[in-house]
Amino acid sequence: MSSKQRIVDVLLDYWNEKRGDRAFPAPNEIKGSELSSVWDSCFIMEVIPQVRQNGYRLVYTGRRLSGDYENDQGTFIKNIVIGFLDSAKDKYEIVVDTKEPLIEEDVVIKPDHDLKFRQILLPLGEGEDVTAIFGGMRLRKDDN
Repeated sequence: MSSKQRIVDVLLDYWNEKRGDRAFPAPNEIKGSELSSVWDSCFIMEVIPQVRQNGYRLVYTGRRLSGDYENDQGTFIKNIVIGFLDSAKDKYEIVVDTKEPLIEEDVVIKPDHDLKFRQILLPLGEGEDVTAIFGGMRLRKDDN
């Protein structure tokens, strides 16, 4: 297991360890008990193939992303992230299409604070098909 602290580094090291020489690990190989330092900041999305575009169903959401934490304006953290991204679903499609990890880091500037955002999305699946996305995100508010 990684001795690194950033969620992106921890999850990428874990994912690489689990996949070995395969393109990606299977969803059932991801164990929260092996990721205790970051599990509360992780999520797993099931990919549901549809005729025109994939659908996604949230299978697991860590406590820090579930709406338990609110910012000073009463908006759930996950809603801030969804509003900040062009489209979360577009990001998932990139991971399904490329079958590669996607890492994002950015800063959202607000009048009274900056919101630093870091996210990783990792494909999971059986054989050649991506059947789920394993992700993690961290947010940090810096007062201006």
